[in-house]
Amino acid sequence: LYYPYHPFDYVVDVLKTAAIDPSVTSIKVCLYRVASHSQIVDALINAQYNGKRVRVVVELAARFDEQANIAWSERLTDAGIAVIFGIPGLKVHSKLFLIDRMENGPHPQRRYAHRVWRGC
Repeated sequence: LYYPYHPFDYVVDVLKTAAIDPSVTSIKVCLYRVASHSQIVDALINAQYNGKRVRVVVELAARFDEQANIAWSERLTDAGIAVIFGIPGLKVHSKLFLIDRMENGPHPQRRYAHRVWRGC
């Protein structure tokens, strides 16, 4: 997917589906800026409630969104999600996820990943 050419809804749909899929064991996400009514955060909290291991890296140095990211971090932590904050002195400006899912076959653990790529 290439943004802004493709809708971000695909990413939201994958995370919502992973949150309720009994074969998904974990979801890891890196968040830089989060919408004021985030469907992604809702999906991650739903995944945690459904027994998935959820880890989120939240960048606190997102320009003009620091307070909002702190509030989202608190909401995620309150839901029992492991939150990792950005590294001091290093700005993590990426949006990506990694989903672990158990499937049939010779290699039962499958990983699905996505990263936002912005063309130059």
